[in-house]
Amino acid sequence: ARLALNVIGCKNNGLHYGFYHTLYADSVEGARTEAKIFLTSIKGYDPDFPVYVDTEFWTEKNGWTNTKLSKRLWTDMVLAFGEECEKAGYYFGVYASRSFIQNTLLYDEL
Repeated sequence: ARLALNVIGCKNNGLHYGFYHTLYADSVEGARTEAKIFLTSIKGYDPDFPVYVDTEFWTEKNGWTNTKLSKRLWTDMVLAFGEECEKAGYYFGVYASRSFIQNTLLYDEL
């Protein structure tokens, strides 16, 4: 309900909008699953801006952290997420710090 209200608010005030999703997956299949869930939540909306996957480091309360994932896996997860978004008809982008892109992703493949 909050999403719908925010989109209506944007439209009523002449604001452009887009969507992003913070990636918590630790596998390519997990990234695809997250993308499908994300796409279900934005289905029916026609954003002015691309949809973005937000990539960042995090640590769970149990101590598991995604900081140990390889560049190959990070890149494959981002690409898988993007493929799902583009397949659904959205423009796709990656939201990350410069440092994250340079040091954690295989930039030339994005």
